[in-house]
Amino acid sequence: MCCRRKPAVTRKGERAGINAYESYEDRFSKDNLNAVLVYTENNRHAEITDLAAEKGLHVMVEKPMAATFKQAERMMKASKKHGIKIMANYPTA
Repeated sequence: MCCRRKPAVTRKGERAGINAYESYEDRFSKDNLNAVLVYTENNRHAEITDLAAEKGLHVMVEKPMAATFKQAERMMKASKKHGIKIMANYPTA
């Protein structure tokens, strides 16, 4: 009988003594956070903002805020619905 190996990100995180997560959902659920910095591809900002907003986490994204106007509207609706703040920062990554 064979065991499923842990993903490389989890193994490397354990070796380095840091928490590593397989998904944003895991990360947002397991630690006591107030806000998140979303420095992913801008076409993923809305998806990750939705997850963070549901947990009541404030969000900072790099410019551009989103890949499309529709995604930016989605982020603003999540902000209003869950009472969080969203900030678009000048690119730093």
